[in-house]
Amino acid sequence: MNLRHLGFQTLLLGTAITASVVASAPAQAVALFGSIGLTGSSMVTPNGVTFLTDTVNIASGNFTGLLNSDTATLKPLVFTPALGTNPAAGIYSNRGVAALPSFIDFGTVTIGATTATLTFDLDEVSNAVTTIVKSPVFGISHNINPLTGKFNFNGQTIAAGFLQASVSGSGANAASTYQITLSTQPIPTPALLPGLMAMGAAALRKRREAEEETLDAEV
Repeated sequence: MNLRHLGFQTLLLGTAITASVVASAPAQAVALFGSIGLTGSSMVTPNGVTFLTDTVNIASGNFTGLLNSDTATLKPLVFTPALGTNPAAGIYSNRGVAALPSFIDFGTVTIGATTATLTFDLDEVSNAVTTIVKSPVFGISHNINPLTGKFNFNGQTIAAGFLQASVSGSGANAASTYQITLSTQPIPTPALLPGLMAMGAAALRKRREAEEETLDAEV
């Protein structure tokens, strides 16, 4: 047995396994960190929220440069099951909202050295709570806590927070507001990578044992 040939085969095998592990790793992207909050006026009904204005009133980490900006647009939320046009006073739990890609669109922003569109995709909601009161003052409030989803900015960053939207009064005296706060979450380690590394180590060990047995037989 040619020992040089044997070593070269082992080197090739190790290189191939290393390449497969590296290829499976996620591409580098901008991972955001920090918190951002929006507040503004809205139109609140028993079955939905339409966002009318926005102001970034909380901004930390990567979002600091967006403080006090008002360039975001928010898609309306529709709650299910529908409560009808004149539901009774009470607390309605476990209401849903469909997942909304680009629920919040902040437009094109620059964070660090990267300029790209910043959006937030809303995960499907099943924990919304609607509270309706009719006396002494009419009011409706919707609460989602936690509210989860992903920021898109040259990559994706998981985030979680809450949403609260409410209206108090009726007619010309109605006051309707909302607040949304989101904080980035740690990016989980890909589950596939440890498995690939373990498979690679096992393959190398098995190949090395086979080569040693062949070498012993020839000596």
